[in-house]
Amino acid sequence: MLPKLERRMFQRAEIKWPVAIKTSQGLIEGKTGNLGAGGAYIYCDQTPKHGELIGLIIKPPDRPSLQITAEVLWKGKVVPPGIGVGFVEISEDDCQFLYNVVSNHFKSGYEK
Repeated sequence: MLPKLERRMFQRAEIKWPVAIKTSQGLIEGKTGNLGAGGAYIYCDQTPKHGELIGLIIKPPDRPSLQITAEVLWKGKVVPPGIGVGFVEISEDDCQFLYNVVSNHFKSGYEK
């Protein structure tokens, strides 16, 4: 049996940053569970609909917030609950910032 291939273009790291999620139902507060330059898993008590386009305001320490449009790709049935998202619109600077954060995370061998 062949190993399952990773579908993500970018690595993700377990990085816990606050995030505000703008949905059609209003604003939801959450926290990133893992994060990469192309998507994230976000812990949140209320979960938007599968396929919904949402606005994310990710709040890293010591840097202005990231403004990203994402699509809800799946809803986690874990505790705490959350959503897996793929980034649809992200600035080149924010994408590079996330890529660097994840790269540094693996180089340093510790969680942020």
